[in-house]
Amino acid sequence: MVTGAGTVTCQSVIKALRMQEEIPVEIVTVDSGDQVAGRYFSDHFYSVPLASDPRYVDAMVDVCRAHDAALLVPIVDYEFAPLGGAMERFADFGCLVGMSPPEVIRKVNNKLEAYRFFTERGFGTARTWTDAEARELSPWLPYPVFVKPAVDGRSSIDCYRVDKAEDLLLHLDRVPGLMVQEFVDAPEYTADVVADWESRVLGLVIRRRIETKGGVSYKGVTVSDPVAEAEVIRLAAELGIRGPANVQVFRRGEEVIFNEINPRFSGALALTLAAGLNSPLLLLKLALGLPIEHRIGETRIGLTMLRYWDEVFVDAEGTPMYPRYQLEPGRSLTPV
Repeated sequence: MVTGAGTVTCQSVIKALRMQEEIPVEIVTVDSGDQVAGRYFSDHFYSVPLASDPRYVDAMVDVCRAHDAALLVPIVDYEFAPLGGAMERFADFGCLVGMSPPEVIRKVNNKLEAYRFFTERGFGTARTWTDAEARELSPWLPYPVFVKPAVDGRSSIDCYRVDKAEDLLLHLDRVPGLMVQEFVDAPEYTADVVADWESRVLGLVIRRRIETKGGVSYKGVTVSDPVAEAEVIRLAAELGIRGPANVQVFRRGEEVIFNEINPRFSGALALTLAAGLNSPLLLLKLALGLPIEHRIGETRIGLTMLRYWDEVFVDAEGTPMYPRYQLEPGRSLTPV
């Protein structure tokens, strides 16, 4: 079962499981709304309460149990806390919740906690100040700086570059719970990883983010970076990551500067799949107890992703239609 059926990440997980031929799958998706594309790519769909609703976990357990689900893949950040506290309920009927332990989720979702982890364990990271520290030091901070929510930030909401003290104080007054970081003017990379339940990385793809919209990469290219790979593998082991994660870093000269860790599949999972790492399949094999071959260093380098919109249409009777456009130059554009 995959959550967040309206997200591009859920749709990429579905693509990953549909494109593989090793394991026959039945895919169930859920979302808090009905009008979502992913429902038409899955075998079954359910509308469930929001993760903040006390009925949410019960609804998820009921759906997974009804379909004898072997694996639950959470996509939406707000789901991690309630699902993390209920992992044993799913395990009771043989369903693995494919995410890191609750203590890891709490640490990475609190950016100040993550910053302390980075510095204590010797990982490069940007200098960071709490709201109170930034207010006190505002005249002397090394502008420009970057402000963002300290806890549960999402989709680049309330994230800004700030160039002077007066503007910084305005942002801090307007939005409670912000933190302030050194502005790192360097290329940004994301490492898509999947780790086993001993936090050993099974597969890893690093991609340079060329263009993002709403925090999701729309243009990117896979790269070879052995130094960053080694640091990400060390991070996964020391932090205790299990299952999927995407790790955001900057590269400034020889420095690997860790920025954020999202304990889930990334919005640009499609590029990782195209590069040769089917990480949802590896996660499914973990859930089923099947043998897994490590896939580090086996993916395509220099592969560029250029995203575009696609559609599924639903008629008045609720029947989905899946157009197949022939977009290659010199071919008919008539849908099949």
